[in-house]
Amino acid sequence: MLRPPQEHLPSGSPRPAHYGTIIAGNGLFGTSTALARIGGSGDISQGTGSVLMVFPPAGKRFSSSVGRTRITRGSNEENKSYTEMARSSNAVFRSLETRAGEILRPLPCFTIVPQGSAGEEMIRGNHVGLMDQGLARTHGGAALKDLGFLGEASDWVAFEDQSAATIDPQNYLKRANERLGAAGVHNRSGFVESWRTFPSYVAVNIRNKAGDLETVTAQRLVLATAGETGALLRQSGQQELADSFSVKRVPLYFFDWPKGLKECAIRIVRGDGQGNWYAMQEKDNAGGSFLKMGFHNGGGVLPDAKDVPRKVTNEEIQAAKVAIEAVVGQALTYRTAYVCHYTLTKKHAGALRGLPIVGPIPGTDGRVALVSGGNGNGAKLAPSLGRLASSLFERAPTEDDRPFLPASQLGSPLRLHAGGQRLGVAVQRQGGRSRRPGGRLHSLALHADESLAS
Repeated sequence: MLRPPQEHLPSGSPRPAHYGTIIAGNGLFGTSTALARIGGSGDISQGTGSVLMVFPPAGKRFSSSVGRTRITRGSNEENKSYTEMARSSNAVFRSLETRAGEILRPLPCFTIVPQGSAGEEMIRGNHVGLMDQGLARTHGGAALKDLGFLGEASDWVAFEDQSAATIDPQNYLKRANERLGAAGVHNRSGFVESWRTFPSYVAVNIRNKAGDLETVTAQRLVLATAGETGALLRQSGQQELADSFSVKRVPLYFFDWPKGLKECAIRIVRGDGQGNWYAMQEKDNAGGSFLKMGFHNGGGVLPDAKDVPRKVTNEEIQAAKVAIEAVVGQALTYRTAYVCHYTLTKKHAGALRGLPIVGPIPGTDGRVALVSGGNGNGAKLAPSLGRLASSLFERAPTEDDRPFLPASQLGSPLRLHAGGQRLGVAVQRQGGRSRRPGGRLHSLALHADESLAS
């Protein structure tokens, strides 16, 4: 392991452990950044490539890890840059699948509601990533009709996320951590409480589960701390930046199904690509089912590995129709279960809501970087965002990186050719006018800029 610097240590102090990179957070962002740091290395446990991941003790996990969620292979026709990042992330997902022997297949996914119901109004008013395809235009729509699910076609509205595929993000993290462990990445349970930068390193204070405080040092630090980012920035003297962060919490409402319909209610139906359609139940511990209100991604919950999705029968379909109408057509008793977190900035409003943030922390001479975003950004783009966070330390972004990095690093606008069109990066500055490396942190609004096409 590297010998830690001594010039700022009190006389007689023990030499702290020293690493090449410390990553705070082991969720989708933190794990993906660690994967990018090891690259193709076989053993990075020694030298400048050494990596330490600091993660919360059991029971203190970020709320998106509660239960199981869905990773969406992102696609956005109005945001070509975002789509390219999703495709790049897809390559990492596929690589891990190949290593694990678990091949993921894209599945059509529908949310089907009675036409004119409160459920249709809710989805149209709040959906993100769901498109009203119309029954005649949905992939597999004919198969649904053959099942008799819809009754009269005019009675139902189908919303489909055409880019969706279903995997368990916890499984992604498990496979990624297997690779990190094999490469010699160090792990430590605890909380990063604060940091301080020095000319040649950054000192990081870690509070372990027992409550003891330990200081370790590194060449660089990456904050992938999601909802805790604002508090950590504040504790480390970044008051102005901390004040620009907020966490948006979207509640998941659990409905009490009508008596006798709990076991057959079907809200999400998925096809296996071979003409079979399955009911994907969404249950809490009490056996109820939930409907996500607010930002609606059409997400379902995968069953446990031991549970095989049941093939939809005609009898269940008819019962499900009654249940669906009951849930979305009228107000039923519900309770708040837990929340999804969306890390935003004050500038994230309207069209900029929920976009990811990657950049250097001001005043750290490029030694501390931040990668942050909502649950959906992690699910769609974590590998790409982790690669970008890692590349900030290399000072050598690739041409593929350039459309996605902050203008403070590369200048703005970025007139680069990609995919047959020029891409622009719209930047919302968090105050100030600095565009120097290590200056103000920027949030990204990635889009295809038609004005640059000529």
